[in-house]
Amino acid sequence: MAKRCVIGSVAAAAIILMFSTAGSALAHCDTLDGPVISQARQALEKGDVKFVLPWVAADKALESGDPRPLLSLINGKVHEGIHRYYTVARERRTHAKDSVEAGRAYVQAYVPYLHFVERLYNDAVTPIAHGGSEGGHAGPAGPPEPHVH
Repeated sequence: MAKRCVIGSVAAAAIILMFSTAGSALAHCDTLDGPVISQARQALEKGDVKFVLPWVAADKALESGDPRPLLSLINGKVHEGIHRYYTVARERRTHAKDSVEAGRAYVQAYVPYLHFVERLYNDAVTPIAHGGSEGGHAGPAGPPEPHVH
């Protein structure tokens, strides 16, 4: 019964998300293979609202005029990710000089840690240019600025 309730909630969230963003967030993303529909399908297939949560939270922040819940959601995920990668890399670093295998294990932990942090930083400083080239919305490097149509 609980699983059916969760799936029903996910379905409702996905449907609400699809229709509530139709006039604003979809723009060029309004195709059946666009990011909103794709993530809504994943949420329905897996019975997990996490796939659409960023869209819902972002829309809710705009509706309510309060970005704090959105910031809390995003900050929490950033914190979890950095902590997870950092902890493994830090632990393996302490043993990196013990053997060749330990050194390799450290490198295998260090690279994802560094890439995670780098990706976060690059996303934070790269402005979004809606309607950009396929596969990404990024514009030139620099501090993020809102894009107004």
